[in-house]
Amino acid sequence: MKQLLYLLGVLIMMTALSACGKWEPKVSGTDSVTGSAASEEGERKKIKLELDCSSENQIVIPDPAKTHGDVVHIQLQEENNSDEEDEKKVFKKYMTDLSFLGFSDEVVVTSYAVGHMTSKDSEKPDCLALHVHEHPELLYSDSEADLEKMADYLVVLDYGKGTYYKTRTGFFLHNLSNWTKLECRDLTGDGKQELVISHYYNRGYEVGVFRCDDRKRKMISLFSTMEGKEKREDYPDRILFSGHLEDDYKVDLEYPDIGYKKSISMIREGGYQEKDLQVDTEEPYGEANFVGLWKDGKLKKKGSVYLYALYTIDFVTDKAGIPQLALMRPVVVEHRSCAIGYMHTFFQYDKETDALVLKDAEYVTAEEEEDWNYTDAAITE
Repeated sequence: MKQLLYLLGVLIMMTALSACGKWEPKVSGTDSVTGSAASEEGERKKIKLELDCSSENQIVIPDPAKTHGDVVHIQLQEENNSDEEDEKKVFKKYMTDLSFLGFSDEVVVTSYAVGHMTSKDSEKPDCLALHVHEHPELLYSDSEADLEKMADYLVVLDYGKGTYYKTRTGFFLHNLSNWTKLECRDLTGDGKQELVISHYYNRGYEVGVFRCDDRKRKMISLFSTMEGKEKREDYPDRILFSGHLEDDYKVDLEYPDIGYKKSISMIREGGYQEKDLQVDTEEPYGEANFVGLWKDGKLKKKGSVYLYALYTIDFVTDKAGIPQLALMRPVVVEHRSCAIGYMHTFFQYDKETDALVLKDAEYVTAEEEEDWNYTDAAITE
């Protein structure tokens, strides 16, 4: 009788708590954004990622929602070093089934990195980041319709929480022998790492920084030179720059948003001789004299001043120890061949805008650039 009364009391208490919204039965379900069975916030398995990367491997990437035990075995491919001339024949060994990520057909997996991108308390890396490509074989097609079918994604598999984050990206695969670079770095200062992707396209680098958002269950772009390019006229860091020419062979360099302004001389800092800057000076062999814009110190022609391609990416801290993304671009007048020094810009996380915003800038001459102190982590040519 006492046992029956006890069970009845428990049942009444559970019913009351449920009605008050203070108790719910634990039910495993599917996350609406990722499509993966996600652990409750705060729950986390302590796991160890064991990666095997070899040209001999068949790719094996377990579903985070279905892994068991405290060790996750993952097999990946390395960059193609095959002597096979027809790279289309090599694609097959980079293909795998990632249907648990919502891909209907097999995809190609290239770059990877491991880190702790969703928890600052993880003792070991428990997230795997991947660069994934749909229909990469169409890289060799001459059809515009085929090229439009191609799509690239950044994926973070969180084996600690049993879920994933998936984002379509403008960073694309050049070929199987030239991957993008992925690395995990804390650029927000919260102890969790962000995913940094970089690659050398055409004449300069592109870079993006993404964080995993637990509430939205997706990756958020904090800074990118590739995302949203169709919506803007220039790169996010170059848009902030303003430069114009003045009399006496002067060039004004400005970042209005942070109150930065510096006036330099085309002769003293830029390294040109005065005779080269005259409108009537002709280059040998009939080539154009792009910097011939003055006459005896008076500006006679309009000329553009802008930042050229991204040459270097670095990861530094300010005097207070706050992490920053540091970029370097040449400053040029009229043409990319007419560099007058280099501009270093420093971007820092701003919680209010949830983005990396410009915090500081520093112009250096070509001579000073040779002595610039880059960190061991710098990405450069």
